[in-house]
Amino acid sequence: MLLGLALLLGGCSRMPGAQPEYIGIEQAKTAVLAAAGVSPEQASFSIAGLEKQDGEEFYAVEFAAEGKRYQYRVDPVSGYIMSSKVTNGAQEGSSASAPASSGTDNSSQPPASSQPPASSQPPASSQAPAGDQTPAGSQGSASSGSLIGTEAAQKAALAHAGIAADQVRFLETRLEWEDGQQVYDVEFYQSSTRTEYDYSINASTGAVVKHSFESSAVAAGENDQALTAEQAAALALAKVPGASQSDLIEFETDYDHGRLEYEGKILYGGMEYEFEIDGSTGRFLNWEVDTP
Repeated sequence: MLLGLALLLGGCSRMPGAQPEYIGIEQAKTAVLAAAGVSPEQASFSIAGLEKQDGEEFYAVEFAAEGKRYQYRVDPVSGYIMSSKVTNGAQEGSSASAPASSGTDNSSQPPASSQPPASSQPPASSQAPAGDQTPAGSQGSASSGSLIGTEAAQKAALAHAGIAADQVRFLETRLEWEDGQQVYDVEFYQSSTRTEYDYSINASTGAVVKHSFESSAVAAGENDQALTAEQAAALALAKVPGASQSDLIEFETDYDHGRLEYEGKILYGGMEYEFEIDGSTGRFLNWEVDTP
């Protein structure tokens, strides 16, 4: 009985209650630079401090590099990147949704020197186990430096679309989780065709995970002869080599503000294709490719 009491008292002395040890702002900055694929020499930090919102503490880190603005939230204990956002430098003044710009006065936060020295912290590989993260293993991929970076993701999207960089305006490029994998969501606009493109690029390999585009252009000289349903279906199937009429699982005729449109869905080769076609011109108004 005495032995049991001693063990109980010993266990009580180890009950949690002490302030958890934080990784320090310098290690947080190192983690976000690795995730962005940016070297310390390229980055110009505007915000780097400990913040608290809705009872949750995090390191808010913002920096600019090569014309882009990067905004991160980093877990102060594990170093896990909680959220991230990348925008063009031209949009810096108008970005109201940046997670780090929560209205907290950073001047009231503890200076970086008050954090435990980075050398006393465990390396990134010894942080909280992957089972504590959502999804599993996310910390390792966020801080290992194996991500391709935003510039490479943008190039991959442009190459797939067959468009040169000087022909588009990038709307947003952000790192996020999608269907259990980390991807770059790349959105850009081509003014000459009034078409907006949206790509999901695998953050580690650069492969196109899914993509879509939507056009708001009105073609000049639209003919009065409307496209038949059979012709519209043939146009859609022609964009999917190997697909046949039996793979066209949905197809319907619609009128949007008086304009004839054909909408449908093709399921072929393990991929799902959704489309909208202008019934007067045969021009694709929308085209989306995804896994079913």
